[in-house]
Amino acid sequence: MPDEAPTIAYVVSRWGEPTQTFVRREAAAVMARGGRVRVLSLKRPRASDLPVEIVHLGPAAVLVGFVRTLVRHPRRSARVLGCVVRGSAPRNLGPQTAAAIIGLAWAARSTRDVDLLHAHFGWVAATAGWAAASVTGCRHSVVLHAFELHTRRHLDGFTPRPLRDAVAVFTIAAQDVDLVRRRWGIEAQVMRMGVSDDWLDVGARTTRDPWRVVSVGSLVPKKDHATLLRALALADRRWHLTIVGDGPLRGALARIAASQDLVGRVELAGALSEADVRAAMRAAGAF
Repeated sequence: MPDEAPTIAYVVSRWGEPTQTFVRREAAAVMARGGRVRVLSLKRPRASDLPVEIVHLGPAAVLVGFVRTLVRHPRRSARVLGCVVRGSAPRNLGPQTAAAIIGLAWAARSTRDVDLLHAHFGWVAATAGWAAASVTGCRHSVVLHAFELHTRRHLDGFTPRPLRDAVAVFTIAAQDVDLVRRRWGIEAQVMRMGVSDDWLDVGARTTRDPWRVVSVGSLVPKKDHATLLRALALADRRWHLTIVGDGPLRGALARIAASQDLVGRVELAGALSEADVRAAMRAAGAF
């Protein structure tokens, strides 16, 4: 690999979350183009098949790293913590302060030789990446998703600070570019979290069941699987539905399926591996 290949540190709340395979695919694409990838995970990471260096600090390592950064960069560290304390709403102060402390701990060692700290989600991951960048001078960027833009309890006076200091801010949809501009006066770019035709093998239709529908997503209200079930109840009885994913609404969706006379036509498959998700999508006639 050439010496000039950039090193990008992915900053995430927890690496390997089954509902965040888009982060893994993005990191894999960076590696395929010659970039180096390091992962900074605030929480203990899950198993991953991507061959990357994953940094997760336990409580003792966080304390040691934080003290080292505090000694080396006392003014910058104090400025970081002051911004978090002054800007955060009381409900957010605990997690945001913890994220900033972890980011300062990373700055002592884990950001060495990193060209860009790239945070997914503009919540605690963005705070940790911003904190590390603020004391080291490393560039940082943030990808905003729906969670932190549309969950009002996470928004407060501190929210835009990591965005304003970033070299780039991304959203996953064009309407959110307008939202970020209106709300904070920050210009963002669209970075879509889709999958390629090659990933889906869209041309391989010989094994598809034209009457099978597959839906992939967490079983939470914003995914609105309930509407999908009620639509299926009105459709041709040859249609069958496989829902891939897990979450708190699993029991409620099972009850809706029973009430709509969909037993035998709906499968709640639970969380599956990425390979099994691909297989389910290849076998279905509609997504």
